[in-house]
Amino acid sequence: MSDSTAEFRLGIIGGCMSHQQGISISDLYHQRLAKIVENRLGVLLRIKIARNFEAGHCERLLDLVKRSHIDGVLLHVRGAFRRKIDLLAAYTAEAETRYVINPALFNRKRIDWAELEAKRFCGSAVLVRRRHSAAGTETTQNNFPPAIRICGLRIGELNRAIGILLGLDRWAVRDELRLLAQFKHLCDEKCIPFVVLGPTPVSDSFRDDYIFQKMNDSLRKQAMEMKVPFCSLESRTGALNHSLQLRDDMHLTREGHQSVANALYPVVEPWITAIMGCK
Repeated sequence: MSDSTAEFRLGIIGGCMSHQQGISISDLYHQRLAKIVENRLGVLLRIKIARNFEAGHCERLLDLVKRSHIDGVLLHVRGAFRRKIDLLAAYTAEAETRYVINPALFNRKRIDWAELEAKRFCGSAVLVRRRHSAAGTETTQNNFPPAIRICGLRIGELNRAIGILLGLDRWAVRDELRLLAQFKHLCDEKCIPFVVLGPTPVSDSFRDDYIFQKMNDSLRKQAMEMKVPFCSLESRTGALNHSLQLRDDMHLTREGHQSVANALYPVVEPWITAIMGCK
């Protein structure tokens, strides 16, 4: 590689998709995107991952720019926003999962969800406790026992369905848009351009399809108003109808990571070109 090869330092503020266990570094979506950018644009994409994954977007951006010089940022709106919709919010402590009434039911204007989760919903009364099995530990929140059903629905599905009926889905979308507006304000202050990646599709269910479509439509509209590039991820299957997700319905396969890179490239190519043209 020539010493004169152009470089673009891309910061990424996202979730487990940027460092997924069981997927080699070279197979992660940002590394596959880097290969496409280098092959087609002749630009070396240097990836800088924001840590402190449970903090808010703005806090993570500030931490990232302290550690690294970046030319632009990719903000991935994580599928974890769905937790804001559940009637019963959950957290883990002392080898058990605890459930509390979603605080957003009572106050939808002054809720800092990241802080609430970080403090484990301090001050909220615990309604249900579920001990973890000795054989393993919990890996996801709101993971109700799958065998228990009410009116044909798993308890976890019913938990979210009731939240939707109570309007928590509308609040969750508004809250994500509020966070996006705050993030843009900070990026403008720091003169850092950014691009938005929509949430990764999850389990194949009408309820989740509805939630993700609603979020993607709202993000697309706001990004357009902000004049910020937006990429949505709406397919769960790739070539030959192979699933892009692992059997946990949460994490991506290697093909899934490639699919994300393929979807991102048409969005970031003109963005990167424009930023580098202003250097």
